[in-house]
Amino acid sequence: MSGEYKVTPIGDIPKDWNVCHVEDFLLDKKGAMKIGPFGSQLKKDSMVPDGIKVYGQENIFAKDMSFGDRFISHDHFERLKTCELFPGDFIISMMGTIGKCMVVPKGIRKGIMDSHLLRLQLNEEKMLTDFLTQLFSSPLVLDQVKKLAVGGIMDGLSSGIVKKILFVCPPPDEQEKSAEILFTVDEKIEVIEEQIAQTTELKKGLMQRLLIKGIGHTHFKESPLGEIPESWQPVILDDIADVKRGLASQHLLYVDSPADGVRLIRINDFKRYDPKYIKETPETQKLTLQTNDILIAGTGATAGITTYITEEWHGLPFSYNAPRIRVNGEVIPRYLFYYLNSSVVIDQQQKLFTGNAQPFLDTRAISNFKIGLPPMEEQRKIASILTEVDHKISILQDKKILYVNLKKGLMQKLLTGKLRVNHLIESEVLA
Repeated sequence: MSGEYKVTPIGDIPKDWNVCHVEDFLLDKKGAMKIGPFGSQLKKDSMVPDGIKVYGQENIFAKDMSFGDRFISHDHFERLKTCELFPGDFIISMMGTIGKCMVVPKGIRKGIMDSHLLRLQLNEEKMLTDFLTQLFSSPLVLDQVKKLAVGGIMDGLSSGIVKKILFVCPPPDEQEKSAEILFTVDEKIEVIEEQIAQTTELKKGLMQRLLIKGIGHTHFKESPLGEIPESWQPVILDDIADVKRGLASQHLLYVDSPADGVRLIRINDFKRYDPKYIKETPETQKLTLQTNDILIAGTGATAGITTYITEEWHGLPFSYNAPRIRVNGEVIPRYLFYYLNSSVVIDQQQKLFTGNAQPFLDTRAISNFKIGLPPMEEQRKIASILTEVDHKISILQDKKILYVNLKKGLMQKLLTGKLRVNHLIESEVLA
């Protein structure tokens, strides 16, 4: 490391930066660091229909101080007014998460925080609230919290933990520029997230319309599924597809290395990359996947969710709890995949789950799902429309990952001083 850096307990940082505790950059006043009142002081029966607002971690999660409908009387507020929140206060969620925080904006309704919030009132000449917001979502702080929380609050914070955290304190102008850069990336991520949400809502609306009303129909008929287009046929899944269980546990011999076996596709693989490998045997070769197969989760909290098999998983074995659906020639696989995710089938699943301690779908229940089957050409059109929307969502998700990774890289450099912004500050001063 060059002579421009110094060694500290949290790593090498620029010589003109400091390492400090939270109490080093608070305002010099009583209550500059304060947790909300005990829960016993804000019982449910003490709430009133309208009055002084009670803020909680739900406001941080929603990033919206107007969210929530808890209020206390003015008399009650007088007893708890040391817990009042003001614009510019830095608030941290204490339970259920690590690093969730926000700066209280201007124009909020008069109110107090509850016991799940910690309030910091900062000396902005030493630490800017925007810079501290970025620090609290960085590995620099989060890694310390995880170590400090061992044996204590694993999914939250305490004021004691916050007091022990070491923070970097660059000069204020460098804090401001670094925070500005990181918030610019945050704003881009938020725009993409909103685009994903809007496109996902569009897909829900299209599925509701296309998989129930079809395309361009004016004549409908009653069926076991309710009203469907006249040209559609009500069938059960067993009429158009084969449903088969995968490998039972007695046929599974797990191995550590991919070189020693073959990947087993399980329910866990539907939503995340979590590969497990088993020794290949004649039994594993009997129960494998083909491109365009569909897997459905048969048990647990995710029972009923599906995944579509692409070339990536062709030829791989699948588990007992993820039955395989393989269509015959009367249905477009993609159409069936979308129909299995429609409200029509989800409603059928929910009726089967009712009264069960744990959701479970056996192959008989799956085979008896009622399906609305359009002519092949209409199936193809519906599948094409929904696949195109999925493709747009996938592009946006990849774009979000790109910016999230950019943010991680920038945080690592900006918040440790490996990338300095002095030249940007100097150019603005000279401009």
